[in-house]
Amino acid sequence: MSDINTITLTGRVSQEPELNYTQNSGTAILSFSLANNQWVKSKEKEEPTFFKCKVVGARAERLTEIVVKGVQLTIGGRMCMDKYKNKDGIEVKIWYILVSDLILGRRKGDNVKNN
Repeated sequence: MSDINTITLTGRVSQEPELNYTQNSGTAILSFSLANNQWVKSKEKEEPTFFKCKVVGARAERLTEIVVKGVQLTIGGRMCMDKYKNKDGIEVKIWYILVSDLILGRRKGDNVKNN
């Protein structure tokens, strides 16, 4: 049986996303940070946890107009890790969510009308 690596989060895009392309194949990569608020009982307030997220391929280019700072998203995907050696020769590991599913929510400040 395979191990399971699945994550689903709802939160807001916390900074303007960046669209970059890989050097070798020119594949589009849209990177953004998602803030997921959690209630902290001891502090009696919500505190955000920030998750690095990436969308890869043609979909990344299509989402650049939609995925903007402040928009609420529900994402599904899997945890991945990139690693590299920095200028001092120390291995650095960066964890991120490789997004496979995305549902667009409201922008901050959108009014919700109750009928």
